Amino acid sequence: MASLDAYAGGLPTDRPVVIAAASYNGRPTDDATAFAARLEEDHDLSGVTYAVLGVGDRNWAATYQHVPTRIDERLAESGATRLVERARRRRLRRPHRHRPGVHDRPAHRPPAAVRR
Repeated sequence: MASLDAYAGGLPTDRPVVIAAASYNGRPTDDATAFAARLEEDHDLSGVTYAVLGVGDRNWAATYQHVPTRIDERLAESGATRLVERARRRRLRRPHRHRPGVHDRPAHRPPAAVRR
């Protein structure tokens, strides 16, 4: 696992590449600016096999998934082979909180409503 800028000079061709990326106001994050700039240039990426996971917050609807979408498009346009369709994951609003009693029942004993 590394920042995208670590691969601004090129992506590996000897193994599949999985890219997780986000947008910040429609622009790449600080650790992906050089990679995104290089990707806008013309390169033959026919030996690259890849998948993209876009993460983001739908509250920023105008720029939601902009960078992951562009990375996916440019890789495909440059001849890279897409393993799977781009996956999207929105930011979680808050962490899961354990609610006492909800998951504390023993696995072998059904809830009271079922035992009646």
